[in-house]
Amino acid sequence: MQQHNFAAVLERDDRTEGTFVRLPVHVMEAMGIKGRAPVRGAINGMEFLGSVVTMGGECFMGINRQLRQAAGLAAGSPVSLSLEIDQEPRLVEVPADLAAALKAH
Repeated sequence: MQQHNFAAVLERDDRTEGTFVRLPVHVMEAMGIKGRAPVRGAINGMEFLGSVVTMGGECFMGINRQLRQAAGLAAGSPVSLSLEIDQEPRLVEVPADLAAALKAH
């Protein structure tokens, strides 16, 4: 897949205290994003797997606390992003004790 590079500012939702970046329209269009899409990339050089979502004609990507802290970011920080659509399957291994508990019910 093609990688898309752009600059953004880390924003904060005062209601949820979550942080996010807005993807530029040209990046959203070039990536063919409609709805929700899995992505992989780097923010200020820190690699991550994530998702982008469209709402109200805009495209957003949440930045979790772990990634924010690892990259030394806070709301208002300028960021450099590289993104591409992640086409690899995302599999979750269910721990044995959870699988047993679910099977029992």
